[in-house]
Amino acid sequence: MTHGEKLEAMMEEYRLDAILMGGLKNTLALSQSSFPDEVWYEMMHGLDPSIIVFAPNGKSFAYSSRQVQLENFPIEYRRYELLPETAWVAAAQSFRDAGLDHARIGVDMGHTAAGLVEALREALPDAEFVDAETVFMRLRSVKTPLEIEHTERAVEIAEGCFEDARDVFQENVPIGDVIRAMVHAVTERGGVPHLIHPYELNCSDWRTTEPAVNGLNRNPAKMEPGVTTRLDICINYRGYYSDFKLAVCVGEPSAHALAVVEEHVQRMDYMAEIVRPGKTKREIHDALNKEFKHLDEFSWWLHGVGLDYHEEPRIGYQYPSSPDIRPEIVFEEGNVLALEPSWLVETHTVLEADGPRVLNRLNTRGITVL
Repeated sequence: MTHGEKLEAMMEEYRLDAILMGGLKNTLALSQSSFPDEVWYEMMHGLDPSIIVFAPNGKSFAYSSRQVQLENFPIEYRRYELLPETAWVAAAQSFRDAGLDHARIGVDMGHTAAGLVEALREALPDAEFVDAETVFMRLRSVKTPLEIEHTERAVEIAEGCFEDARDVFQENVPIGDVIRAMVHAVTERGGVPHLIHPYELNCSDWRTTEPAVNGLNRNPAKMEPGVTTRLDICINYRGYYSDFKLAVCVGEPSAHALAVVEEHVQRMDYMAEIVRPGKTKREIHDALNKEFKHLDEFSWWLHGVGLDYHEEPRIGYQYPSSPDIRPEIVFEEGNVLALEPSWLVETHTVLEADGPRVLNRLNTRGITVL
């Protein structure tokens, strides 16, 4: 089923006459366009305030700086180079022209400007505007072959940047130097660095060092010999993210670190065993909380990865209410999932009929000795 067919079916399920979308992330997901390389920047910084309305019977229209195409919804495209407020006035008239001024209209509240929604409510007092963010979350949670291809490439680039920077991993080398080498390798390989732990690229406040405990350190300032830490490598390729972890140690890992990682690999194996298409977030959330030990010290997460590096379906020990938020979102074939049993261990997968298929070729199931 295409995204267009799914959107039409969900509009009927949610009793929507039309659906309004703003911003670039969902535009990219729905149109499956081959956007230029700078799209990641515009997407993350909201520089393309598109107004796109999907409605059956040839009533769809768009005000956007880019052409939008979607099966089942021929869209009348109107390019604009004006301030968003100017386009809002034109959009209100387009609703009237399409006979949607008395319609029930779903809005992607997560990516649509609040000012636009208020302006339309004022201009179209007889229309009903309702939150339809779940529609887009459900659409985006199941990836197309092209999206999976982009994801696989993102993982390949992220793993390649680690391989390219391996020589930098030496005793007492500052972590900042390691991360800079990896960032350079990402860009050389055609990706965009987003974050690489222990230091986050999108955070200006670099973390202070913490003491190693039994040979483990979550946020070291330097590569301490015999101390295991993790690299959480999240990079972007054509809008789509990698998200996985490598547990690394310069020299021999401690017995405690080896035991902890082994326990968490067993957690990951259990995740892979029970995550199947058709399972609800509640079913899997409760099963994992019942199975896992030491949760106060080592929490777990299981989440989708795509145009955001944490997206639905999303559950986790630190988010006890998450199974009750948008419960109609279930696990489906085509989900791209991060199995994240702790801050030390995480692998990147695609959910298929018989369970998650691992995309990583590097070792996400143990400690890489450097």
